Amino acid sequence: MNVLFFILIGLYTAFLYLKFMKRILVNLLCIALLSACGKKEVKEAGSLFTRLKPAETGITFSNRLTENDSLNYFTYAYMYMGGGVAAGDFNNDGLTDLYFTGNMVPNKLYLNQGSLKFEDITKTAGLAGSNKWYTGVTIADVNADGYLDIYCSVGGKFGPRSNELYINNGDLTFTERAKEFGDVMAMGIVFRVLFLITTLTETLICL
Repeated sequence: MNVLFFILIGLYTAFLYLKFMKRILVNLLCIALLSACGKKEVKEAGSLFTRLKPAETGITFSNRLTENDSLNYFTYAYMYMGGGVAAGDFNNDGLTDLYFTGNMVPNKLYLNQGSLKFEDITKTAGLAGSNKWYTGVTIADVNADGYLDIYCSVGGKFGPRSNELYINNGDLTFTERAKEFGDVMAMGIVFRVLFLITTLTETLICL
């Protein structure tokens, strides 16, 4: 009787296993068919975007993160919530320039040369930043002189955490002047800020 019982249990287990595997195979087949259809549709319709290589654009920035014993996802849960990019015309030539902020790598300013070609002018612009953990970047004409300025948000597990405000000097160089514009500008541990202009007073507000 006991032998028959175990045989029945074994057969029932085998039946459930085969039924489970059948479902997996059916799901895999459906995924394969959908993927094939999706690829065919994209190929026929064409792509809205074309990926350009760094060698073509001149943009080589990469926000690479390296974990270690003291800094990793388990010791700092916000480790992968950082970096940033801002697009704006910093020299008023009608072309959109790009500024990237990094966590463990220097920030980069790329001047648009036209035809999707960019030049790295970070060093001469004075915008490489420091060893701070930059979490975002926002651009606005803070001092209303007609040139876009750059506000860098800073966070991170370790200090210093003071934010930075780079004022555009009008000649593609920038000067860090956060403290001159008040404690709110220089405060730290911020992921992102937003600038708004009120319609009544035309005053720039930092949120």
